[in-house]
Amino acid sequence: AEVLHSMLRAAARGCSVLQRRACSTTSLNTHLGIDRTLSGSPVELRPGFARVSMTTTPTMSADGRGLTHGGFYFGLADYAAMCAVNDPNVVLGSAEARFLKPVKCGDSLTAEAKVSGEKGKKRVVDVTVTRGDEVVFAGNFVCFSGAPCARLSSHISAFLDVSVWYTVVCTSLALLCFGCGVKAVVWGLGEACVRQLRPVGLECV
Repeated sequence: AEVLHSMLRAAARGCSVLQRRACSTTSLNTHLGIDRTLSGSPVELRPGFARVSMTTTPTMSADGRGLTHGGFYFGLADYAAMCAVNDPNVVLGSAEARFLKPVKCGDSLTAEAKVSGEKGKKRVVDVTVTRGDEVVFAGNFVCFSGAPCARLSSHISAFLDVSVWYTVVCTSLALLCFGCGVKAVVWGLGEACVRQLRPVGLECV
């Protein structure tokens, strides 16, 4: 029995290692064009979670003492939140930020982001930024994911389909009337007919 238990524990550890490796190689789907020297680089990704690391540089310095401007590690936290959601269309809606410790140029920072709430397209992400064992930043980010313009795009496509048929009908009627030497009378469509047909010298009333 003890041998069996040992084998099961070893198998469980092996599965855990494989799961971590699979998670760490999850593909990134968002913010693909971002400058990682300013926002950090993802080191672990899995559904609803991201870990991003960054080393601050002299270009991030806010003064002669080498203190890093808070906007840079806020950006690190923001990027980690986006990675945790990992949707191509994710955007930041709002954030609550707490800057807990000063950061200097050359510090190695790690941001861990975890999705803590989800409702429709809304995602709430909790983020902490650490320097070693110290927490230097903590924040709560409200993000929105998905394609917000999908419904509008479908309406526009439907409208364009109708407009194409409308233009064809108006043009056909006008050409027919023009060939007969009379004016086209299209009730309720006169103005659109004028816009469509004026360039070719036809007239609708």
